[in-house]
Amino acid sequence: MKATRTHTATLAALVTLGMGVTRLAAREGGPPSAKMPSASAAGPAAPLGVAVCDVVHAFGQYQRAVDETRKLDQVGKRLKQEAAKRQEAIERAKVRLEGVKDDGKRREALAEEVKKLETDCKAWLEREKARCLRYHHRLSGEMYEEVLAVIGQVARERGLGLVLQTRRKKIDSTDSADLVRKIHARTVLYAAPEIDITDEVLRRLNSAYRKRKGTGRKPGPEHDPKRGKERPDDL
Repeated sequence: MKATRTHTATLAALVTLGMGVTRLAAREGGPPSAKMPSASAAGPAAPLGVAVCDVVHAFGQYQRAVDETRKLDQVGKRLKQEAAKRQEAIERAKVRLEGVKDDGKRREALAEEVKKLETDCKAWLEREKARCLRYHHRLSGEMYEEVLAVIGQVARERGLGLVLQTRRKKIDSTDSADLVRKIHARTVLYAAPEIDITDEVLRRLNSAYRKRKGTGRKPGPEHDPKRGKERPDDL
């Protein structure tokens, strides 16, 4: 998931610079026009370009996202195995409870054991589910910020003043209502391939990610700097 805004030189900044140079030239005794043309004489600022980027595609092909998805799948399998073990323990306790015919203290103790096992299992499952959701939410936010940061880098280097989100994938609808909804969601109807920066953004993302992995650094802020240890939602 660190957004950066595209900073570009504005006409006002050029005017301010021109005024400063004019004052300096006046103090040195020469006419301003002889040493530096004013901002107005230099002409209007160069127009800023426009580009498009398929952020969804970049997310899907970003190697960090691929690795983290695989990690979440593995965590899901472990949780499923643990849940099965807990459920088996509950079933065994129920069998023991059914084997007691009287209403004495043993039956009462077994009934309490079953109830506790079920309560603990439910609480554990809800806790682990919430932890995974928090991790996924934080991870998605971090990667989105990374994507925005790289888009900003490319935009500044290429003199872009606007980058629009586009979708390379053709619309795949199930019915007319779904088709209309997806058509309305499309904000870019056409973009020449030359102004599509998706591949360059993805290339830079994966290159930086491979370098971080190669140095042994964690891909993202996996630790809380204030506490100096792993966050409670780390997996």
